[in-house]
Amino acid sequence: MGRILSAFRQHMDPGVPAFPAQHHGGKEEFDLNSLAERSTWDIAAHWYEPFLQKSSDQVTKEAVAAARPLAQQRIADSVDGLVFVKTHAALVKDRGTPTIDMTRTAGAIYVVRNPLDVAISYAKHLGMPIERAVHILNMPRFETDNFPNAVYEFYGSWSQHVASWTRRPHRAVFIVRYEGPPCRSPCRLWPAWPNS
Repeated sequence: MGRILSAFRQHMDPGVPAFPAQHHGGKEEFDLNSLAERSTWDIAAHWYEPFLQKSSDQVTKEAVAAARPLAQQRIADSVDGLVFVKTHAALVKDRGTPTIDMTRTAGAIYVVRNPLDVAISYAKHLGMPIERAVHILNMPRFETDNFPNAVYEFYGSWSQHVASWTRRPHRAVFIVRYEGPPCRSPCRLWPAWPNS
């Protein structure tokens, strides 16, 4: 049985952030965006299918929330050792169930980014006006919809999201601050708190 290593990232421009070697035990820098090549997504519908009995776009969010710990266990059981899991979820209880089950999680890397930069990146990613992205980042309890290939994610507002990951220090959560304006290289990741 494996353990999950979650990596939350606020929307970033491709190819710029990298983890210095000392943070992941390697000899080379680790491109955070390359996680997609060696990870899974915590909301991928195929992890939930055995527990939902229907397509993820045809079930309630309550059903997804109830299935979330089972799906996370299924992810952990899919490997021997660590599995990298990409998430955008706030670290909260949603509909009575934790969005991230820390009993199945070996650790998490939380990347916090300036909300102005997040708005630009999010707007570009979804092809929406920046004003709409700013509105979404300020919406309390914001969450996405269920789709055929993915279940919903609970974000909350940008402030709620950051507070959910940072309000209580946890030895298994490494918090870093993403520094650098969008589309300018090199961008850097810095520990955001002394104990991170």
